[in-house]
Amino acid sequence: MKKPKNDLPRGVHLPPELVTALANHPEGLERGTQKAFRFRKNGRLYNLMATVKKKAGEDLAFVTFHTFCHTWATWMRRYGKIDARASQHRALERRQVGGAL
Repeated sequence: MKKPKNDLPRGVHLPPELVTALANHPEGLERGTQKAFRFRKNGRLYNLMATVKKKAGEDLAFVTFHTFCHTWATWMRRYGKIDARASQHRALERRQVGGAL
């Protein structure tokens, strides 16, 4: 990422299939100032999530896309032995990284 939120380089694993798809995209990998992923807090993905939550039939108001970030970070910490929080925050002391993130 050229400009991560904390100005520190951050590695992101991209499966080979995704790299190929991005390279073959009509706009290519060189987009200038355009974002590669134009994710907004509305539109198709949010409508899809609302539909899925409604079909689940339970109160899932607490589930958001940000919830998934924490879920992923927790899984990486527990099962992948990767400290996802430390890669995002400059002044994170080791003792702050525990179970759930």
